[in-house]
Amino acid sequence: MTRFLFVIAAAVACSPGARVSPTTGGVRVDQARIGWGTKRVLTKQEPSTLIAQDGTICRVTPDRFKDTQVGRDTSCDWQPGNPPP
Repeated sequence: MTRFLFVIAAAVACSPGARVSPTTGGVRVDQARIGWGTKRVLTKQEPSTLIAQDGTICRVTPDRFKDTQVGRDTSCDWQPGNPPP
């Protein structure tokens, strides 16, 4: 049974927008919330991608990108996915 739960946790953790957090005695897997909401911006990737702490991304206009500060909460349409290189 433990092996089965590990396989399920690993599969969920590998899905887009998933976040794995260590806990006492194991790990916790959280699915990222997508859609409109407010999240803290972890980093930015030029020219237009904001990246939240849970790995979701939001593509914005160049002006909004410039005005958004890393570490601040930002309302956006957060989506799963990998930002472009």
